[in-house]
Amino acid sequence: MFYLSHSFPNRAVSIAVRPNGKIVVGGNILDSNNGLNTAVVIQLNADGSGDSSFGVNGAAYVSPASGDGNFISRLVVDGDGTIDMAGTNHDYVRNVNRFLFDRMSADGKTIEPAFTYEFGSGNNQDDHALDLAIDSQGRYLVGGYHRGAAGNYDCAVIRIQHSLFEVDPSFGSGGQNIIAFDYGGDNGDFCNALTVIEPSDYVVLGGHATVPNSGGGSHQAAILALLDSSGNLATWRDPNSLGFSPAKFSFDYSSNHVSGTAHAVTRLLLDRYGQFGQIGTLLAIGYGTDTLSPSSQDMGVARFLLPSPFTNFAFDPTFNNLQPELLYLGNASFTCVTNAAAFGNGNLTIAGSVAYTDDTGSTVLSVAARYAKYDGIFNNSFDPFLAL
Repeated sequence: MFYLSHSFPNRAVSIAVRPNGKIVVGGNILDSNNGLNTAVVIQLNADGSGDSSFGVNGAAYVSPASGDGNFISRLVVDGDGTIDMAGTNHDYVRNVNRFLFDRMSADGKTIEPAFTYEFGSGNNQDDHALDLAIDSQGRYLVGGYHRGAAGNYDCAVIRIQHSLFEVDPSFGSGGQNIIAFDYGGDNGDFCNALTVIEPSDYVVLGGHATVPNSGGGSHQAAILALLDSSGNLATWRDPNSLGFSPAKFSFDYSSNHVSGTAHAVTRLLLDRYGQFGQIGTLLAIGYGTDTLSPSSQDMGVARFLLPSPFTNFAFDPTFNNLQPELLYLGNASFTCVTNAAAFGNGNLTIAGSVAYTDDTGSTVLSVAARYAKYDGIFNNSFDPFLAL
C-alpha cells in the first residue's frame, strides 16, 4: 500500500520498532521508474499510519547501480537511531551475488554509499547476507552463506568497522570467516541467522546442513556454530577424545529425521528475561518435521545454555525436558517456515508462513504463536494463541 507508484512485486522482509513506538520496515520492490530491483525502507507511526517526515514521503530507497539489484534481508535500528541493513547485491553482468551492507540516517534522508563484499573472485560467485547484528564496540556482524570454487555452500560471516565501510582485518582471516560443517551430506551448509553475546562479543551462527542417516538417505538438520571475539571458530574440551573440538552443533526439532525431513534455525535470540534480567539462554527458533503420521513441518523453538569458551552447545535442562518444542498447527498437509521472532514484555512471539493445498488449490498464509510467560519470565509452553 505504501510504495507510491512503484509496481509489483513488493515484499516486506524485516521490521524494527523504535523506543518511541515508530515502526521501521525494510523490503524489496521492482522500481517502475528504472526497472531495477531496489531495497526500500519505510517508517510508520505507532498507530500504523505512514510517517511522511521519513525519507521522501515516508520512504527511503537503496537504489543499485544501473543493471544491478539490491535486496534487503535484515535491518536493525542502531543505538543512535540510524538504520543498518544487510542483504544481497546482484551484478547481472557478471552473474554475481555478494554481501550488501548499508546505513541511513534516522530520518531516512541521508543514505551512505552501499558496501558490497565478495568472498571469492571471478564470475558466478554466490554470496548472500541474511542477518545482521552489532557488537559491544559498534562493529557490524553480517552473516549468511558463500558458494566456493568447488560449488559447495558454507556458512560465511564478515565484521565491518563502524567508522569505515571496510571489513575488520583482525576478524577471522582478513575480516571474514567461512565455516564448513561437512557432515557428509551434499556439502550444502547455509546460515540464516546470527547473534552476538555481549560483552564477550562471541558470535553465534544458526542455519541448516544436510546430514546422512544411519539407515541410508539424508535429512536437513538444524546447525549452530560459535565464533570467538577474533572471528575464529571456538573450541571446546571434548571429554571423549580428551582434546579440543570445534564448537559446531547439529540437532533436530523432533526425533523425526528420516530421509527427506527438514529442520533449520532461522532466528537467534538472547533471552534477557531470566532472573534479574541477565542474559541466561540462547533461543534457536526455526522449523522442523514432526513425528506424527502423516507428518507436517511446524514452527519450532529450542533453548540452549549460553555457550562459553571451552564448552559446546547444550540444551537448557529447564526447557521441555532437554528437548526442542514444535508447534503443531493441526493439519498434516501444512509446511511451515518461521521467519521472525521477538520479545515483548517477557513474551516470545514467533511468526512465519504456512503453505498447504486445499480444494481451492495452493494457499500461503501468515501464522503467529506466542509463548506464555510466568511472572515476566519466558515460560515453557505456548499460549492458546494462533493467528492465521
